Amino acid sequence: MIVRESLDKIVEELFSDVKVNDFSINWILNSPRASENSVREVYTFLRNRGLSDDKIASQAQLLGMNPETIERNYQNHIGLLRENYQDRASGRGLILNQPQLLGISPETINANVQFLSYLGIDYNNYTNALLLGTEPQTKRRKMAWMLRELFNYGNLPQEQKREAINGLYRFVRDNPRVLIRSINSMGKSRKKLRERILQYK
Repeated sequence: MIVRESLDKIVEELFSDVKVNDFSINWILNSPRASENSVREVYTFLRNRGLSDDKIASQAQLLGMNPETIERNYQNHIGLLRENYQDRASGRGLILNQPQLLGISPETINANVQFLSYLGIDYNNYTNALLLGTEPQTKRRKMAWMLRELFNYGNLPQEQKREAINGLYRFVRDNPRVLIRSINSMGKSRKKLRERILQYK
């Protein structure tokens, strides 16, 4: 583990003009794998891949991760997220824009790519990239809640249930960011959401 005094010195050295938030500092301090060498190694890796100090500082908790894990995630993610399959590095733009994805396991990213592709959602869109960071099961629970609470699925006759599911899929495809919200948040705006889904029924 790295101690606070050492970490403060490294942060001051690496980010002389950029503020690193307290959450990230505490995360690194609590990381059992973080050392002076590993923090510097991850920082150098990220800089060499094109991330600015501002981007690294905004996700500085990555510096508390194992350098080998960061490199493995990077190689996996740019290959999996590439838009041009002739160019293996074409997924790099999304990583440069959303570096927090490097803290997510290849298994989770892979499961999300499959799930979002099935729904027809463009996960390479920078505004939708946040969807890659939560488990597919979490998104499925949110969709089940919407089907029940917004589409009144439980009270529909059997012959209308398939159309309700299709309507939910169309709504989510057109409004993917709704899956970023918590069920509690959606519950508080249930009335507005019901108005929005009328055209999908």
